[in-house]
Amino acid sequence: MTFQFSRTAKVIIKPGSHLKLINTTFTSFPNTECNETYTWKGIDVWGNS
Repeated sequence: MTFQFSRTAKVIIKPGSHLKLINTTFTSFPNTECNETYTWKGIDVWGNS
């Protein structure tokens, strides 16, 4: 499975939760207006351990 994200998107993993990924790709959504290359905001893991 592939998830495509805009330049302002990010994944947040909150305390007490989990994210299980198997054969998964996270990537930027292509900008077809100007062929601009950019990166999305990534994954934030919230917690203190």
